[in-house]
Amino acid sequence: MSSYRDYYFSLKNNKEYHFTDTIIYALFCDVSKIDENHLLLHFDDEVKEVEKLNNYISRIINGEPYQYVLGYACFLSYKFYVNKDVLIPRQETEQLVLDTVKLVKENFDRKVKILDMCSGSGCIGISLAKELGADVDMVDISIKANEVAKKNNELNKTNCHIYTSDLFESVPPKKYDVIISNPPYIKDSSTVDKTTMMNEPHLALFASPQTYFYEKIMQKCSDFLAKYGILAFEIDEDMEEGLTELVKKYFPNDTYYFKKDIYNKLRFLYIKRE
Repeated sequence: MSSYRDYYFSLKNNKEYHFTDTIIYALFCDVSKIDENHLLLHFDDEVKEVEKLNNYISRIINGEPYQYVLGYACFLSYKFYVNKDVLIPRQETEQLVLDTVKLVKENFDRKVKILDMCSGSGCIGISLAKELGADVDMVDISIKANEVAKKNNELNKTNCHIYTSDLFESVPPKKYDVIISNPPYIKDSSTVDKTTMMNEPHLALFASPQTYFYEKIMQKCSDFLAKYGILAFEIDEDMEEGLTELVKKYFPNDTYYFKKDIYNKLRFLYIKRE
């Protein structure tokens, strides 16, 4: 029988798929129901759930993202259930959340109300609820995505309110201190890798025109965004010109700035109402 160490090196030498340490350790820990510290202390132990592990490996080699195989993804320090009804949380989006936490702490000295628009799995809104103790509403047009978000609300022991709505259509009539969104913004499939195209929901990926959802949010948000409120967006790296035009159209007297992600790509837009 094979040990974890044997499996580790066989996966590292696999020519069909690049298994990173992150993926390998996640697979080992999941099938054996142990944490990474325990795994590393028992790396020469025999793998008991070989059939399950082999099934996971086969699915990944055949093109299924490992997060869908495991049924969860890690985002910041939290765990989120994921399936093919929602996008897999990305590292760049973690920065959107951390930046927003910093902005809230700098601008408010009270409990804030946050609206997470196009919320998907709920990773943004739920993480903000946990980091800030904020009152969070989450909105998505997809009923199936909201079912995932409800599971994550329970998993993370938060009390976010989840609404099925076409943007602001069914949002409660109240003022939010922060409206945050990672909406669909990919203009065509040529920029999307094969694994994403085959597995992740196209409803959450594509927009035509590329700025469609940003403009819809900016058009209507004045009815929902409080005075001195903050808008926080994740964007694509080629959207600065188009979004600048929209900001000047809808927020001519307010402060805004773009920010790059850890890969030095333009990735975020922040607007502060004055």
